[in-house]
Amino acid sequence: MDADTDTADRRRWIALGLLATPLLMMLLHLGKDRSAPAVRDAIAAAVVTLPEQLRKSLTWDQGHEMAQHAQLTIDADLDIYFCDPHSPWQRGSNENTNGLLRQYFPKGTDLSVHSPEDLDETAALVEKEGRRIVARKADVRDFAQLKAAFDEGYAEFGRVDIVISNAGIIRLGDEQDPIAEWQEVIETNLTGAFHTVRAALPGLKAGGRGGSIVITSSTAGLKGTGSPFASAQAYTAAKRGLVGYMQALANDLAPEMIRVNTIHPTGVASGMTMNEAMAGLMAQAAQGGDNAISAMQNALPIQILQPEDIANAVAWLVSDEATFITGIQLPLDAGFTVR
Repeated sequence: MDADTDTADRRRWIALGLLATPLLMMLLHLGKDRSAPAVRDAIAAAVVTLPEQLRKSLTWDQGHEMAQHAQLTIDADLDIYFCDPHSPWQRGSNENTNGLLRQYFPKGTDLSVHSPEDLDETAALVEKEGRRIVARKADVRDFAQLKAAFDEGYAEFGRVDIVISNAGIIRLGDEQDPIAEWQEVIETNLTGAFHTVRAALPGLKAGGRGGSIVITSSTAGLKGTGSPFASAQAYTAAKRGLVGYMQALANDLAPEMIRVNTIHPTGVASGMTMNEAMAGLMAQAAQGGDNAISAMQNALPIQILQPEDIANAVAWLVSDEATFITGIQLPLDAGFTVR
């Protein structure tokens, strides 16, 4: 199971807890008491009502509300794990559930006014969404491996309407092997996108319903910044190359009503940006140092975007509301490219 506490308004007490598996969600009403003992007691009381096969373990983030985890392990006979910082993919069921819950409790909602009955109703509504997923791990540099992963999902669902190519890497810091680092970035960021689209395209075309392909480029795909390092140069070359690839696809697939676009985010909170190497570069830039970060400032007073900011834009781009949009380079950049 994955779990988290959630608050819609930082000025309010946390009033919502959730336990999520791919098949079940429970919302636990905490009232205005968000203390570790209150969270411990609420989870312990709920977990014992679950079938034994669902009470194997619980994965949480790094929140202080789980300070009583040792006692909870004893009370509920439940192994508890904590995911690494900035690693939401380690509790993917909960992250997906959070997105669904935001449809019913937008940010800014005072959750403390909702009763346990309200939360039960919301849980039922989310479960009725009937969401399913086929999740497989594959290296985008390996077409056969990626195609096999896609084929499993296609066999399960029987159709594909949207293709998202999002894999990307960059090496931060001094280079060690410039030739290998160039090739690794190009193979992942550019060739990996080609592999992703090529694996899914036959199924997308076979549906005869049109569709949407979104390729994640970067502000670097619109505006390159100077760097002496092979990895950074390859990153810009790959992200710019994705634009040309997108335009070739958009022209080729337009007669079949398959739309193809690139998105160009500025910095986004993710594993690529939330790490020690990036933190060191940001600290150096803040002290007036000249590095890659010092040259990458947004026009708007927004230091970094959140993953849901990008996801919301992509959701619109693949929706029926954007049916006539193809071949564009959509900046999601807080004004970075106008500086």
